[in-house]
Amino acid sequence: MDGGDESVFELEMGDGTSAPGTGRDPESVRRKLMRLCEPKDAPAAKVSRDVGDFMRTNPGASVQDVAAHLSSAGHAVTIRRTGGGHSGTLHASQAFENLRHSYMLVHSPPAGSLIVEPAFRDQFAITNPTVQYERLLEVVPEWFVGWEDDLMAALELVCAEMRVAFRATDRPVPPWRRKKSMESKWQPKVYRTEAVNSLDASSGGADTEAPRPSDCNRVDGEFAFLFSSLKVDPVAEFRIEDALPRIIVVGPK
Repeated sequence: MDGGDESVFELEMGDGTSAPGTGRDPESVRRKLMRLCEPKDAPAAKVSRDVGDFMRTNPGASVQDVAAHLSSAGHAVTIRRTGGGHSGTLHASQAFENLRHSYMLVHSPPAGSLIVEPAFRDQFAITNPTVQYERLLEVVPEWFVGWEDDLMAALELVCAEMRVAFRATDRPVPPWRRKKSMESKWQPKVYRTEAVNSLDASSGGADTEAPRPSDCNRVDGEFAFLFSSLKVDPVAEFRIEDALPRIIVVGPK
């Protein structure tokens, strides 16, 4: 890629509203997805209730707001931010495997940490969905509280149906919608963590100092930025919609 170039990839949009099956009974897929997204034990059920109580009165709340509420309710919460902002460089082929995203971990020893994703259904929304895909999304919960294995199994089901929906409407699957890319939101290779304490829930003043993030090697994602070998800073943090299918690859100035 030449140094000052910007490559813009356009996603061809389709108008179809129906899709062929994936070889599996749609109702059985829906039932399996519902089971995977249900809290599996008492700790998950308690966190899910606390998230639900807050989200129903604060629709569209940010990750930071939900984390502060959970912390004030007595949970040990960490915010994980993935994608970009790390010290290494990303090859172009890796960019879509390092999506920008933020979610929470609620620590529940000795079992481990629960993943809390307050906008789970939104992660899988696409333009011009097929009827079959729309019906599947109806059973995807607005927020997810559960263990990583269950989230990844649910993601695999939804991504398979998403792929069918794109192909049924004669559209290529966008790189950031592929299964491996979607997985990087919750199984990042690189991430930053921020501890949350209950003081954050009641303060919010301008003088409040945010927790210092820590960098970890193991990225989050509404959008992925490609870095040059000169470590070009990301353009900005913003949500990418399928309705605005532009991917900008930034090279050195």
